[in-house]
Amino acid sequence: MPVILSHEEVNLWMNPKNTKDIQNIISKSLLKKDKEIWKNVGFAKVAPYVSQRSEKSVKCLMTFEDYKKELDKTGLMKYWKKAPVVEAVGVNG
Repeated sequence: MPVILSHEEVNLWMNPKNTKDIQNIISKSLLKKDKEIWKNVGFAKVAPYVSQRSEKSVKCLMTFEDYKKELDKTGLMKYWKKAPVVEAVGVNG
């Protein structure tokens, strides 16, 4: 799991003098909700391709919404689309 640290915290994290240093960073810095760095962090729900180790393409960057659209075009949903309206033609024409 990635760790998001400020420049000052990197040195302590990489070269701790003892385990209390790391515990202090975790409790006092990483878990602070009002930490400045959290203002620059965002998130997005991604497609399941991210979890597939064999997938190495740009599909891993696809948002979940784009993934759902792709499924609607290529998956089973294409069979459940609403049928087009057809006008009834009389027998006598």
